[in-house]
Amino acid sequence: HTSRTMAKKNRLSRRSALLTTAAGALLLIHAVKGLPGASAGVLSISGGTPSGSSQTEPTAGSMTGTGNVNDVNGAPPDGIISLPLLSHHGLQQRRRRELKHVRELLVDEHGTDPASDLNSRHLKENSSNPRPDQQLAALYQGLGTHYVDLWVGTPPQRQTVIVDTGSGQTAFPCSGCKDCGRSYHTDSFFVEDDSVTFRMLSCDDCFKGSCGRGITKAGSSGSERICKLSMSYSEGSKWSAYEAVDSAYAGGPHDEPLLEEDAYMTGQFPLAFGCQTLITGLFKTQLADGIMGMVNKGSSYWSQAYKGGAMAKKAFSLCFTRQPTASREGTEAGALTLGGTDERLHTSPMVYARNMKPDSGYFTVNLKNVYLREGGGDSAKFSEADGPVHAIDVDASVYRSAGSHGHIVDSGTTMTYVDKKVGAALKVKWEEIAGMKYTTDEMSLTEEQLNSLPTVLFQFEASKDGENSSFGGEVTGLAGGIDVSSPKDVIVAMPASHYMSYDNEKGVYKS
Repeated sequence: HTSRTMAKKNRLSRRSALLTTAAGALLLIHAVKGLPGASAGVLSISGGTPSGSSQTEPTAGSMTGTGNVNDVNGAPPDGIISLPLLSHHGLQQRRRRELKHVRELLVDEHGTDPASDLNSRHLKENSSNPRPDQQLAALYQGLGTHYVDLWVGTPPQRQTVIVDTGSGQTAFPCSGCKDCGRSYHTDSFFVEDDSVTFRMLSCDDCFKGSCGRGITKAGSSGSERICKLSMSYSEGSKWSAYEAVDSAYAGGPHDEPLLEEDAYMTGQFPLAFGCQTLITGLFKTQLADGIMGMVNKGSSYWSQAYKGGAMAKKAFSLCFTRQPTASREGTEAGALTLGGTDERLHTSPMVYARNMKPDSGYFTVNLKNVYLREGGGDSAKFSEADGPVHAIDVDASVYRSAGSHGHIVDSGTTMTYVDKKVGAALKVKWEEIAGMKYTTDEMSLTEEQLNSLPTVLFQFEASKDGENSSFGGEVTGLAGGIDVSSPKDVIVAMPASHYMSYDNEKGVYKS
């Protein structure tokens, strides 16, 4: 069970911590090649054995330039498609260039042009016309969360969905949803009758739901036999839905759907989802229309995409950035990549933490220690120029007790939760170092004062598969600089700019 909060203050910073998880290991990346106009991090989640354990630190001249992916030396790995974040128009033009390139390759290899038949069925039935191994979609900033465009149906209707590694289902409001916050969301409700490929699941075909009677589309009597889905969250929100299947893909231009053959090449597949007929609480008032479940289970969006042939590898990546404000028109704030990651964007090797409970479906890490570093600083790499690092005063038994349950990596929540004893000790040490009282009240701080506040360092247990063992010396994201007994553990840095949010209207910070 996972909690979900949707605070209206986005607690993600402009330089987000980087986390990558796999079914057997959780990978944490701490430096990524910057994308144009924003600094960024990457969260990659993989269902298979991570690769790259033989990575070495890049040389000083191996990655230079502005951060544009085109500035990275060397050819991309086989099957990789890497894109910088672009404007809506730029993204559309870039995607069309890629699709043209793919078609040219297929013409060279097979002597036929798949674009000569614009029917996606032709593409699906012709196994000699493979789709790209990876798909990329822009992330947009919501109220404390990040969402992505999901195009559903034929012709496609846009639904924006929060990318949530703590949820298992994809769901959004449909035409039968009454009092569901239409004025708050980015889009109108999904209209089932407007899609020729929409199919409501019968009780004989329930995917995750259970058979019962309930409301379906607009005008429904409520007596239809449906596959019922429902979900409730600890902060009070809940939703109810019936299960359906329709053609879907993520990304593409923000304001218009792709052509049919382009949609297939962008990762279109039959998606089982929840057609919501009731939503309450923060689901009603959030900016995004719905939610995209991304847990490590068969019901998740990425798992269905893999089974539907839209991904060549059981992996996806999230790259988060933060903008000062969010709008209904779409505020670009990162990227979602389905099918893997692109190591050309990394400025240091990926390091791996243990996924404690791969069979649970949640990406779960073991927190072993928490530290505070004087003088702030964004990096998880230790240097002589850094201020002293202090472990908070917590008995090891507290960590062991909490570690038996683990900490979920949840992209759908805006808060970080720890054991109460850990939180109390953290507050005491923070006040000792900062020389001021820790408070959740509004504070007036200069940028210099903000950056000088202590940086929180989290130490997570290393992967048991030994991916970190090949690294020598001081590698970014490893614990050797503060814990010689566990030098291969993973460190994540949370500077004050991550745990203090700024109110543009009032000009104050609040923790």
